[in-house]
Amino acid sequence: MCALYIHTPVIRSIPMSERTGKNIQLKLENLQPSGSFKMRGISLMCQHLLSNGQQQLISSSGGNAGYTAAYTGHMLGVPATIFVPETTNEHVVQMMRKVGADVRKHGRFWEEAHTAALAFARENHAEVIHPFDNPVVWQGHATMIDEVVKQTSKPDAILLTVGGGGLMAGVAMGLKRHGWTDVDIIAIETLGADSLSQAIKAGHAVRLEAITSSVKTLGANQVCDEAFRVTKEFDVHSVVVTDAEAIQACKVFMEDHRMLVEPACGAALSVLNNHHPVLDNYSNIMVMVCGGISFSVKDVV
Repeated sequence: MCALYIHTPVIRSIPMSERTGKNIQLKLENLQPSGSFKMRGISLMCQHLLSNGQQQLISSSGGNAGYTAAYTGHMLGVPATIFVPETTNEHVVQMMRKVGADVRKHGRFWEEAHTAALAFARENHAEVIHPFDNPVVWQGHATMIDEVVKQTSKPDAILLTVGGGGLMAGVAMGLKRHGWTDVDIIAIETLGADSLSQAIKAGHAVRLEAITSSVKTLGANQVCDEAFRVTKEFDVHSVVVTDAEAIQACKVFMEDHRMLVEPACGAALSVLNNHHPVLDNYSNIMVMVCGGISFSVKDVV
């Protein structure tokens, strides 16, 4: 099985390091062929299903996971059917269609699209590629840490965003694999999509009645069980930022590094821009620049 993702660089951010007075390193997952870290876990899951006899790819995601499944289908020459909510960014829908995917809109929220995908999969004796809740997906995301171990010294903390929790679950898997369990995790969500933050406060899984954040690619009503379990194994610091802070961070990042990322990624970057006190106890911070395709230049100018 040949990996479809690429090994991404780690760079030191001079602007962010100067502004924070800390050593800020960036793991540039925005450089993946599909534009986000999802290329690691989703493409691995696609290949896993195909190697076990499935003849098509079925995904339920109106964001980076759906596009990655579509892109993987294109690269491997197999059909891909992507179920997306009706509220999905039309630019993303067209990107999926450009790589040959059959895009079907269903419901207003991801869970409704996922239900339709499950029904379609049953009819076709196939399995749906879950965007964040699958051990194979986490295994793929864990390769980020495999690379970081070879690229730089151990950070004090890893800064990342949380939607459904797949990124955090994969990072934790990688940290455990290399004995880096003393590395803290700073988990960022946007207000109105903060199911992990609320779960940590409640001490149990919390399901949001609605997603009110405009950062739709972080819009899971409930994080996967594995992500919540990570909060019991690691020192996890939860931070909730506003949509406006996430969007502003995208603009600053573009000015600093000449790269455009979506607000789901900007949410993590905003913690650095705002000198959040959660950073006070750390000197060396690794940021998972998760990337994303749902933002364009017209959104920042």
